[in-house]
Amino acid sequence: MRTQLQRAWATYLLLAIAALVGATAGFAYAETAAIKIAVTPQKLETTVALNKGGLNLAVQHIDATVTETAQGTATSTVPTAATYATGQVRFLLVCPASVVAPPCQAFTMPAGTVVVSVRHVRFVTTSPAVLRPPPASQTATVGIRAVASGAAGNTGPGTIMTIENNPRPNVTVFNPYAVDGGADAGVAPVIQQSDVDAAQSALAAKINDELGSAILANASGMAYVVDGPPSLDFTSDHAAGDQAAGFTLTVTGKLGAEAFSNSAAQTILRTVLHPAVWPGYTLPADPIQATYRLTQAADGSELLMADAVGYAVPKPSMAAIRARLKGLSLADARSRLRHDFPGSSIDMRTRPLAFPWLPFVSDHINLTVFIEPPA
Repeated sequence: MRTQLQRAWATYLLLAIAALVGATAGFAYAETAAIKIAVTPQKLETTVALNKGGLNLAVQHIDATVTETAQGTATSTVPTAATYATGQVRFLLVCPASVVAPPCQAFTMPAGTVVVSVRHVRFVTTSPAVLRPPPASQTATVGIRAVASGAAGNTGPGTIMTIENNPRPNVTVFNPYAVDGGADAGVAPVIQQSDVDAAQSALAAKINDELGSAILANASGMAYVVDGPPSLDFTSDHAAGDQAAGFTLTVTGKLGAEAFSNSAAQTILRTVLHPAVWPGYTLPADPIQATYRLTQAADGSELLMADAVGYAVPKPSMAAIRARLKGLSLADARSRLRHDFPGSSIDMRTRPLAFPWLPFVSDHINLTVFIEPPA
């Protein structure tokens, strides 16, 4: 009886073990895993001379020249004193034609002699007038200045015909040209340095924009690096301090640059960066980020430098990765993935239960790789 009971218990135990094994195998076969890998791209950096050391990028010098003109305005005034009208008069010694009349004698009209216009404006001579009878010159032209300052002293030609207190009735006077230059006291516009600076600043901004457009057009689709700041040559018809209502400012701007093929430069940069790419990684088709600049070599030649940054991303075979991961413990799988994808963030989940291993069937592993944006 005891033996039969033991046999029955053994049978029940074997059946239970078989059921447990079958259930476990069923769960194991039904197990799936979802793995998400967030990969940080491999950052690659280099600084390289593109036109030296066997790289030989073709570089072409280009120039642009632009000239522009602008009007400036005086923004200040200064008081002005009244000025004196000035000009010339001509004295004439009139000699009688009669042989019985007394002969003409030489005479000097002294400086300071007052002559008067038809409008009774008085002028004084500024130098003596020496008059001689024939055959010498009977006329003498001297300068005059109005006695009083102001615009009233301005008079037209032929309007001064009287000698005040004339000591010689046979001496006459007239002005062959206008007498002018007289002005009343007042204010006058004056150009300040700030007026010139403001006009230059506005014109420089305009010329710089035009130079940029001109050099871009001359590059004909090529990339370029300017040789330095543009040269600006300013000229003006008036200077600061001049009394004028405005002025004309002219500037000629010049800009030079070194032009090159961007696609050729990108090809060189990819070639330079490629040896540093990790196994299983690749440089995508995105352009290499590059900052171009000019520098001078020790021998005096000009170098086109590129400070370049590229990002390599993994080129995984999903089937091969799943095959390597199947049946591994979660810890071993995580270690393997971190080796394959340095610096990555890994998330693993198994279903329907939290098994400590991955499915034994590779097709039950759902693998997703995300590329994190570069920092």
